[in-house]
Amino acid sequence: MVTNLRYADDIHVALIASTEAELQEIVTRLHWAACELSMKINAKKTEVMKVDDHLILMKVTVTVAGETLRQGHSFK
Repeated sequence: MVTNLRYADDIHVALIASTEAELQEIVTRLHWAACELSMKINAKKTEVMKVDDHLILMKVTVTVAGETLRQGHSFK
């Protein structure tokens, strides 16, 4: 979890959650924290990815500010 974010242009961060609902909650909390600092999450540059226990990609739907985030295929 990001706890101290003062300035960011392009940051690479992995938010890890056990469930899709938990990931949505984390993204929502990050969105509101960014808003309080007059920042925003760029939905066009943000991807989500879900893998099962066998590292097989699964469909996941997470939104930020009403926009659905793209499905990622790898994490660099």
